[in-house]
Amino acid sequence: MPLRIYDSFALLKLFQKEQGYLKVARLLEEDRKSESLPLIQIINFGEIIYITKKDFGEHAKLRVIRNVIQMGFRIISAGDDLVYEAAELKGSYAISYADAFLLATALRENAVIVTGDPEFENVESLCQIDWVSKAKLMAVVGTCFQSDHKACPEFNRTAQPRSKLHSSCGSTS
Repeated sequence: MPLRIYDSFALLKLFQKEQGYLKVARLLEEDRKSESLPLIQIINFGEIIYITKKDFGEHAKLRVIRNVIQMGFRIISAGDDLVYEAAELKGSYAISYADAFLLATALRENAVIVTGDPEFENVESLCQIDWVSKAKLMAVVGTCFQSDHKACPEFNRTAQPRSKLHSSCGSTS
């Protein structure tokens, strides 16, 4: 069973039930059954947190943090060495700085990247990538994040016109 590191792109697909979310859920279930902790880079976790807070506020932000922790992710910090490695990768490849942290972590941990972000096509030769969907995520919004996984009218009322909301918190349980 390969060690996997999940990109914010893949986890947002899961939380929003975007195209490819079932594959993300299946991979997380495989990780759980094999007792292999899924990885998330702290920078990518920060992306999920700030997007959720910006679009849905403090309550939703706390829910997403709790959900990621409950899903058993091992959160990888960004120490000085990793900052230098990510900077080198960013300087060499057409990827975002956050994606450079994910890539540096994947290379260091010998982990398979789970993503749908097309930017990773630029670095496919460097590591293994498990593609969930290469479709662009048009509007990153949040999801319900309710512990009982029921529809959340509060978020449906606050949605921006471009938003696509779902009534699931993205938990794989």
